[in-house]
Amino acid sequence: MNATGPPVYRPPLWVKTWFVVSTLLVAWDTGYVLLRPRSMKGGDLSALWAPYELYGLVDKVYGPDAWASGYGFTSAQALMNIPESILNMLFLVLSARESPVAILVGFLAVVMTSWKTVLYWLIDQQSGWSYTGHNSLRDWIILFAIPNGAWIVVPSILAVLFGMQIARSLRVGAKAKTL
Repeated sequence: MNATGPPVYRPPLWVKTWFVVSTLLVAWDTGYVLLRPRSMKGGDLSALWAPYELYGLVDKVYGPDAWASGYGFTSAQALMNIPESILNMLFLVLSARESPVAILVGFLAVVMTSWKTVLYWLIDQQSGWSYTGHNSLRDWIILFAIPNGAWIVVPSILAVLFGMQIARSLRVGAKAKTL
């Protein structure tokens, strides 16, 4: 915030970097899921998503068996990626304009990201780890938990930071000292 003029928001570089990188990765993931089977091994677009050949073995939700069975959660979550990505891009535009509204948009985006990912993990856990439980512990941690955990940890940290900024602004606006 700028005490001498209208309120402005300038996110730290790491926050802007997260929003750019996550938007690009989510767009790539969405493309893979929504273009199946063309994006899968043997498809005419598979070269664009070569790492998914391995990932489909680690996380069966992305593999050919889930696609063949018509399992719909994968594409449903990919469709949820679209509004999430739009919010990410809106955050970046508003941040570039130094708009404090970016904080609210960023909050919405990261809450969507983290809870969508929590739901993703809970579906696997509640089904007895039927999609990732076949991996060795080492592979599960390195190839599933760490990369996917980032989509819970970083957005959750950002949600807390954005939430604190929103609460501070509300207290200032209401001239109150507590929530």
